[in-house]
Amino acid sequence: MLFLSRCSSCFSNKLILFKEVKILICCDDHFWIKKEVEKLRVGIFSWGKSADCDLQIKSIEKKDNHTVIHTHFKHELYPFVIPFVDDASVENAIHCICACKLLGLQNESIGERLLQLHPVEMRLEWKKGIHNSYLLFLPNYIATPSPRS
Repeated sequence: MLFLSRCSSCFSNKLILFKEVKILICCDDHFWIKKEVEKLRVGIFSWGKSADCDLQIKSIEKKDNHTVIHTHFKHELYPFVIPFVDDASVENAIHCICACKLLGLQNESIGERLLQLHPVEMRLEWKKGIHNSYLLFLPNYIATPSPRS
């Protein structure tokens, strides 16, 4: 329970960064995340398995080297293909699809662009520092700035 409370606290602190947005894209399937996001009182564009979501995920088919994400948006079914099979990349792609839908892009255009995605390295790297030291870091991590007072 201690981990969950620490995780929730960290998540709540990160959400402060989004308090001024007009619309926040959020996965409806993660109940505790949605609960925290709702506290912000901002517009929410939801995605998930429920038919109540703005973008419903009907199914996800993982193949050898790609994934097909079957979606339902405004009475239209559409299968998006991404060149990844790992869960994090699938979730990131769904967030991208939501952003594209909010921007008014057509399915065909979104689909073409998704196929052009490249993997992002998510492994830790060692860098030699000064005074015979080393730094272990995640190269694609972006530090979170402190909220302005």
